[in-house]
Amino acid sequence: MREALRSIHDYADYPHFSEAARQIIGSQQVMSALIQLTGSTEHNVMQSFFFDLNAATPAHQDWYYLDSFPGGHLLAGWFALEDIKEEAGRFYVMPGSHLLEFDLTSEEKASNGPYMKKLKNYLESHKENIHAPALKKGDVLFWNSGTIHGSLETVNNQYYRKSMTAHYLPSQYQFGKRYCSEPRPIDYKVYGGVKYRAVHPLHSRYSLKAKLITDLWQYVQYQPTLARLVRWMRKGKPLE
Repeated sequence: MREALRSIHDYADYPHFSEAARQIIGSQQVMSALIQLTGSTEHNVMQSFFFDLNAATPAHQDWYYLDSFPGGHLLAGWFALEDIKEEAGRFYVMPGSHLLEFDLTSEEKASNGPYMKKLKNYLESHKENIHAPALKKGDVLFWNSGTIHGSLETVNNQYYRKSMTAHYLPSQYQFGKRYCSEPRPIDYKVYGGVKYRAVHPLHSRYSLKAKLITDLWQYVQYQPTLARLVRWMRKGKPLE
């Protein structure tokens, strides 16, 4: 599969698959590592993905899309489900980039397209700061919501990049994103003592309606004026 699967922790139609994902991203080892990283005693799972092929994820900072409120405290982990060969297009981070605060225009704040272009230009001029470690099956790489990260291009299509990502919120913080003015209410489910963001069935199963909504929102994300209009119509609340 070239397209990633989103919100794999809460697939109502595939409970065994979701349970297997939760056993990994909510394991005792992972939760202990998060405590060491943040000093918080509990963490909620806000988002998850499964990758089969390398989708060549472009450079971005998570906090543009999801973050703690107040910002800067959400973090994420990238889980290698197999030994990731260099030719498969490895995951990378830019250490120290979580300290960068880009001066975004109103268009870049409103629309994903202009924002991604700015990040791409920054990456091109700072390639020496890219760190793409050789991760083995079972390795996990954690990063802060402000850290620039993505994946390198695939060199050899014979190799895959089976992996997962999960985004974690220290439980004392509310949920939001970088440029929101107020936190977003979230519904949770609990598995094994860990809170997971509940997923609307529309977002966890394929349908023609779901695909049309996704395609429409992807188009809106690259149209600054239209994106601002949609947010205004929704009273500033981002469209899922």
